[in-house]
Amino acid sequence: MTVKTTSPRPTITLFVMLCSIALAGCSGPEPGTVKDEAMQAGRTVASLAGSDSDYLKDMDRGLDAEAVHKALQKFDPAISKDQAWKSYNRGRNNWVVWTAGNDTLWDYLGNNSFGAFDLLKTVSSHPAIQYCGNKTPYGYPKAAGGAYGGAYAAPRAPAPYPPGYWVYDDDACSGNDRQFFEVSRANRWKYLGLVNEPGFEAWTPPAGCDWKNDKAGKCGDPNRFGLWLDKKVGPPDPFADENAYPGVKIGARGSTVPVGSYYGWGTGVVGLRLLPNPK
Repeated sequence: MTVKTTSPRPTITLFVMLCSIALAGCSGPEPGTVKDEAMQAGRTVASLAGSDSDYLKDMDRGLDAEAVHKALQKFDPAISKDQAWKSYNRGRNNWVVWTAGNDTLWDYLGNNSFGAFDLLKTVSSHPAIQYCGNKTPYGYPKAAGGAYGGAYAAPRAPAPYPPGYWVYDDDACSGNDRQFFEVSRANRWKYLGLVNEPGFEAWTPPAGCDWKNDKAGKCGDPNRFGLWLDKKVGPPDPFADENAYPGVKIGARGSTVPVGSYYGWGTGVVGLRLLPNPK
């Protein structure tokens, strides 16, 4: 939009306003001065030690302690086999499980992005959460749950198509060969590119539960505020043990809600963890 003026005053006024806004945006706390939850609660680095559990060792195709020791000796000839194995496990666990306090960031984004970003929807299997996908495979195999393809749409513009033209914003799902599919544990990889964590299963509502008219969340998990989150089955998740890895007690966490583990609880998706909300 072009704004015309016969006087320089509005331009100068606008410039002054923009400068004021820019300066106001720089008036926050200095980097390095904001204390995170752990620092506010007086937690030390030693109290947030990384786990050396080998619970996730099968992710590395069965690499054993002997092979790890041999590899790490190239960098530290004096390292023992036990030290090498524990160090190796800590690195893997930090990469896959440790949130490092960024749960606060994701929670803020979920509440301030007008629904554009919501990790609770990402880990949910509620039938009302749907996406628009292709009816036919377009070279993709049929996935569990009856869905094909992925979110990629066939071009609907007249040929020749503009370079890279694909329909990603078909909100009405009105394109040719398009239909709605439910997003759930069965097709997370195809649509979201997320890896399901083994040892979980999709939430199954109580028999006869009418989820379409469930205003109180009774069809969901009563231990997770009625959400349709994956449920842990089989051996327990060692990282969720709050006795071994006590969470940061601050705000509601540790008083009206569990303090939990500082690794949080598994969601059924690798890399995404659920932590008690201190607010």
